[in-house]
Amino acid sequence: MSRLETETLAYWANAHAARHADAFMVGIRAFDGLIALAAIGSTPRLRAAIVMHVEIATKARHYPNGLGFTHSAMIAAGCGL
Repeated sequence: MSRLETETLAYWANAHAARHADAFMVGIRAFDGLIALAAIGSTPRLRAAIVMHVEIATKARHYPNGLGFTHSAMIAAGCGL
């Protein structure tokens, strides 16, 4: 399995947990995993997709610090503001 395939698999696992986990802390850990993947993503397209998913999932879950998660993901991915 290539690095991109491994990163994509980890992205989908964390994205699913961030969006659908019932436990609050599992969701937080999934967002932390997504932010870490945004920092090491091998392609700009994958990093941008991760940032967008963090933004959408935090809004859907109504996290009060969702903007902070999105900001952290953007910084980690190098997308700027």
